Amino acid sequence: MRKKLICVLLLLILCFTISSACRDSKKHERNGELESDTTFGTFYSLQNAFDLNLITRKDIQQISEMHTQHEFVFLSEDETVRIKKSYLKYYPRDDVQIGYESVVIKESLGKYNDCYALLLHYNDIGVPEVVGFEMIAGITIGYGNDWRIEIYKE
Repeated sequence: MRKKLICVLLLLILCFTISSACRDSKKHERNGELESDTTFGTFYSLQNAFDLNLITRKDIQQISEMHTQHEFVFLSEDETVRIKKSYLKYYPRDDVQIGYESVVIKESLGKYNDCYALLLHYNDIGVPEVVGFEMIAGITIGYGNDWRIEIYKE
């Protein structure tokens, strides 16, 4: 009886290990365009980026003005792909198989101290149209939906 119990336990451990390996394999397969040599950046909320001194109050003022006036900065194809791949890696979606093409950069609001100010999201996620505000360093930024500007740093 004891041998059977040990065999069953070993079999369960083996199944769990294989299952975990398969999940990791599928994650890498789903994100197949995430090459091993790609350097991924990090995303920060405006408040967090300000608190970490990645952006200044003056930067926030400029970002707010550009957002309000719908003035956007052109990103190169290389920048766009790097940012989208990083977004995919930073905000993984386990519910569907998607590529970085599913990430939409709605607004590119400039580069500040090697950080990009962006409004981006997955193209299949609906967001309620609600008015919202965010106050950082005494500067109010208004939004027409639930998305928020993020700071991206490589």
